[in-house]
Amino acid sequence: MNENESNDSLFGDLDLSLFTDDTPDTEEVNEEVDTEDVETDEGNTNKETPSDESDDNESSSSSSYQVLAKALSEEGVFSLSEDELKNVSDAEKIIELVQREINSRVEEYKITLPKQIKELLDGYDAGADPDELVNVHKTRVQFEKIKEDDLDGNEELMKQVIAKDLELKGYSKEDIEEEIDDIFSLGKEDIKSKKALKNISRHFEAETERIKEEASAREQELIQRRQEQITNIKKALSSTTEIGGAPVSKKIQEDAFKAMTTAVAEVNGSPINAITKSRLENPVEFDKNVAVLWTLTDGFKKWDAFGKAAKKKALNELDKIADSIAKEKALGAQPTQRSRMLGTETVLSDIDLSKL
Repeated sequence: MNENESNDSLFGDLDLSLFTDDTPDTEEVNEEVDTEDVETDEGNTNKETPSDESDDNESSSSSSYQVLAKALSEEGVFSLSEDELKNVSDAEKIIELVQREINSRVEEYKITLPKQIKELLDGYDAGADPDELVNVHKTRVQFEKIKEDDLDGNEELMKQVIAKDLELKGYSKEDIEEEIDDIFSLGKEDIKSKKALKNISRHFEAETERIKEEASAREQELIQRRQEQITNIKKALSSTTEIGGAPVSKKIQEDAFKAMTTAVAEVNGSPINAITKSRLENPVEFDKNVAVLWTLTDGFKKWDAFGKAAKKKALNELDKIADSIAKEKALGAQPTQRSRMLGTETVLSDIDLSKL
């Protein structure tokens, strides 16, 4: 029996009206609703549209968030002006206000700390390497403890200060020794050492600022690169409407985007997404599946194997149904619901197969 004959004998007598959709066309229903005009005081007619109800819902939602924001402000959770209150329209704005208040109170706390500690915290917050900050801070504190009066008459201390100033300027060890000898031979060690002490302080202030600025620049670059990466991911997913013949709905696109961009856990202080978390939980199984998929699709370039496999499976299931129907007819038995044989809920379960 060829394929066409099989189809005719199995499904030729089916009442296909079972598969028709008797639901009234949505546009027709909407047109009937839209034609019901509403009289106004001026005698004009206005049509009620769904967008009116949507606007009302959005307005009601915004009002709810404004009430919440005002209550939190009155309780002292954050400070809020009347103008800012008008801009509160969703939960994200409230979160933003809370975060702003937290940052403000942290800065207030930093002001109460010693200058050096505050600079360390500022540098760390900017993303600077803590070890680099500590090394610079340690040397800076060592020389800031020295007062100008401490240099008077202390030849060894004066040499140390002058030597450090010259070292920071890039002098070699030999040039430093030669320069110090010249300074002392000219009797300028008192003036030069006090000037050097100020130079050292200014140097480490500038060095601390440089570390912070470079760290901040790196942080901004990472944020920009991350934003570009997210944009590229969203663009790639939105353009993927099918894979191997299988449709990729908008819901699947959104779920895939979340899986790739949303942090679900942390490893050594670094956030990881759901995909990375899945791999860490069972790396061998994860990599095996990726390797097999990569091989089947020739490096994720050819997906037709999946389409062929799906068609073959569907045809095999239809063959099984055909064989079962033929056997039941021969025995005079009441045919069973084919959807149960397939293990799924399908429209076949609604068909009266006793007529076949």
